[in-house]
Amino acid sequence: MEESRREFEELEANQRALDFNQARIESAAGQALRDKQQEEFEACLAADQQRDVEREAEAEKARGVEKEAQQKATEEERQQLQEREQAARSQTNVEAAVEAALRAVGPEPAQGAEGVCLLALQFPSSKRVQRRFVSSDKMEAVAAFVQVEASQEFAALGPAKERGVDLDDEAAREMWEGIALGHFTLKRAYEGPISREGTLADRGIAGMEKLVVEAEDYLPSPAGPP
Repeated sequence: MEESRREFEELEANQRALDFNQARIESAAGQALRDKQQEEFEACLAADQQRDVEREAEAEKARGVEKEAQQKATEEERQQLQEREQAARSQTNVEAAVEAALRAVGPEPAQGAEGVCLLALQFPSSKRVQRRFVSSDKMEAVAAFVQVEASQEFAALGPAKERGVDLDDEAAREMWEGIALGHFTLKRAYEGPISREGTLADRGIAGMEKLVVEAEDYLPSPAGPP
């Protein structure tokens, strides 16, 4: 009887030991699972946070690109407005100068008229023009004729935005504008400047004479409030 009781107690002790070990194993497995789940959660959270950072960076970049595009468009509009104002100002100035020049030029004398002089005018470009004057005409009339011819070249080039920006054309347009406004020098070939004061006779011009039109430095006034 006593032996049976001991065997029963041993069995109970063994079972308790097995249950304890099983509980430890299950507890350790549960903790490992919980640790793995926590790691997966933290990794997922970190990935979400990284995606948020990347999305915000992309959004910030897009805002920067949009802002830069808006600033560029605003600057282009401002430049276009300035160019239109400058073109209008230049056109008005040239028209006023030409109107005065036309009054000073007077009619061209007939060929063979008394005291007639034939002037061959060579401009800074390949442009060459011949025109008759009389020796009693003032040099101002010759200068006025040069201005009228230059105004035609100025008008032919047109504003920058009408032809596309071409730096060579823009420089040429400014040159013709300057000449049309009187910024030039008259010279005999290989000689010094000729004064615009007095008459052709006073300057020793008679018969057929070649004169060179030399442009002076000229910079159009910037557009803006008068």
